[in-house]
Amino acid sequence: MSKLYSRIYNSEYYKFKKKRKRSEELEDEIFLDESLPVPCNEEIFDEIAGEVNADLEIHSNIDIELELDKQGEADADLERQTNSDECDSDSDSEIEREVFLNSFFCQEEDDIENNDDSDDNDEIEDYDDNDENEDDFVIRDQGNKNRNDLLRDLREFSIQFNISLLTFNVLLGILSKHKVIRPINAKTLRSRDRNIKIRFLSNFECYYFDIIEQMKKTLVAYGQDQVSELKYISLQIATDGLLLFRNSQAELWPILATFQNLRPRRIFPLAVSSGVGKPSDLNWMSPVVSQLVQILSEGIYIFGGLKEVKLKGGFVTDIVARNMIKGTCCHTSYHSCGRCTLKGSWARKVVFTRTSFVKRTNESFRAKHDENHHQVDTPLLHLPIDMILSFPCDYMHCACLGVMKRLLVTWCSMRRGRQYYLDESMKGRISHHLLQCVKGIPSEFQRKPRSLKAMKFFTATEWRMIMLYLGRVCFLDTLSSDVFQHYMLFSCGMSMLLSKRLADCVPDVNNLFRHFIKTGIQLFGKGFAVINVHSLMHLVDDYLKYGPLDNASAFPYENFLGNLKRRIRSGNHVIQQAVNRLNEASEFIGVIKEADDNLSLCAKYPNNIFIYRKNPCMITIVSDCDITGITYDDTDTADFFEQPIRSRDLFNYEIIGKGKKFTVQRKDFESCAIKAMKLVVNKKTYILALLN
Repeated sequence: MSKLYSRIYNSEYYKFKKKRKRSEELEDEIFLDESLPVPCNEEIFDEIAGEVNADLEIHSNIDIELELDKQGEADADLERQTNSDECDSDSDSEIEREVFLNSFFCQEEDDIENNDDSDDNDEIEDYDDNDENEDDFVIRDQGNKNRNDLLRDLREFSIQFNISLLTFNVLLGILSKHKVIRPINAKTLRSRDRNIKIRFLSNFECYYFDIIEQMKKTLVAYGQDQVSELKYISLQIATDGLLLFRNSQAELWPILATFQNLRPRRIFPLAVSSGVGKPSDLNWMSPVVSQLVQILSEGIYIFGGLKEVKLKGGFVTDIVARNMIKGTCCHTSYHSCGRCTLKGSWARKVVFTRTSFVKRTNESFRAKHDENHHQVDTPLLHLPIDMILSFPCDYMHCACLGVMKRLLVTWCSMRRGRQYYLDESMKGRISHHLLQCVKGIPSEFQRKPRSLKAMKFFTATEWRMIMLYLGRVCFLDTLSSDVFQHYMLFSCGMSMLLSKRLADCVPDVNNLFRHFIKTGIQLFGKGFAVINVHSLMHLVDDYLKYGPLDNASAFPYENFLGNLKRRIRSGNHVIQQAVNRLNEASEFIGVIKEADDNLSLCAKYPNNIFIYRKNPCMITIVSDCDITGITYDDTDTADFFEQPIRSRDLFNYEIIGKGKKFTVQRKDFESCAIKAMKLVVNKKTYILALLN
């Protein structure tokens, strides 16, 4: 009898262990493998758990019987002798039970193995065999869908907000502890490509995306209706170096792209390179150029049709990267200007004091007429583009971080006793005016004004705000008249190049900038006319080719690079990290937020200031049909500067009256109104229209 029980015990225990191990593997495969469209039904695990508990009960009963058999072996022998017939029948029944259990467990293991490849039809057949209702299956299927949606939402949450794997694992553990989800690892949920093919070119580690696939993926996000309306697809490319860490010279050089004639613009990567410093040569760009040549010549097949692709948006870079990828001399050279043949002069630095010049052409560049301008041949020569106008002078680096910053630094750093020296009291007054403007900054601006004490930390957005808006009211009563008029030449010229409403004034911009450069040399010396100041003379050409300068600006690409930099955790395997972050997060960090054509009406300050039919107004009540507020006509407003253009021609007003109440239909207001800001500085009220 003991041998029979041992035989049954060993057989059942072996199959119990095998089945339990298989159930655990099944759970891992289903909840860790993202290839399955829908996780396995929870009922399968409940069924397996019930079978395992039943097996444990069987094993515990067998252990008890074996112990009793050891303690009373004599009694058991006597019982077998007296009841031999009964023992024979019991043996037969136990053998039959063993055969039944073996066949049952084998069948259960086969069912579990087949369950990995089961589809919805198999599940329905199983439920039909168990005489279950269709309503029960619908409820279970809905539970699976909700659970799958939860896992997807958790993954998107962790990617969108850049949650680290350690923090995400803690969150998943808490949800698993409370039985919200099954146990799962963050690395499994945030799947990544582990077979990244890296190439070594120009002393850099490089990874190249399939540009056609990247373009198709991005075009699908726009939808067939929007893409089918286009005659051609306009491509814009950007590149720049990104210093990853403060204590290292490691740099990341991605090549990014976007579609210029689709809204909202979405940035997608073409290539990623990483190394110490800058690339040793231009071979790292050759794989991208070869793919672009094929796409520009053959087009792209999307939504059942062939679309022509043109590189109308050009290459958006700063002057350092622009000269590097074009194979020309650096920006500190005498022949560094990429738009004209003007040779610089030396005034303790290379400066460009003349305002008359001969423009370069695509033919002269390709023929290398100016040998001093060229250094190496660039792969970009294989592209069917204009090698001059296809490289716009980005106003973010040229005007905001270049000219506007140079102006303020020059005012603050001039020696004591000079006519245009800003002493500490004047700096404090300007800082006080800037801080007074904080309350009037609407939600369209990402940053608020700061004191001049933090000037070295100002970003390009803050310099842009001072250049176009705040400087006009904060410098008005502080700077001398000559310096203020010099600043207004630059500020008004940039406003004309950044606004569609001021297109009629664009022909006068070159004269403004020419006067700005000459006056700057008279006020501050020849050292003022550096390459960025000289580049202002070429911004009108960019406006004529691309429209308002924001269409060829590096602002969106710099935001993208900053977001990408925050997602790289360490200096190990930088390319792999960058590629994985770009693949998983492009849908969150690649969309460019732009000004909406539809006004967002609000009755709360500071977002309730508008220009309606050339009159500033302030909204107090917004309803579905009407708009009520206070409007200021010509008798309530005045110009606060007259040169180089009247302030009201730029939709800038000083409020001198109390205004009048008005009510207008909402549709009419939305079709004509312009968003504006209201600034109160030194007890004076100004209303300035936003350019976009």
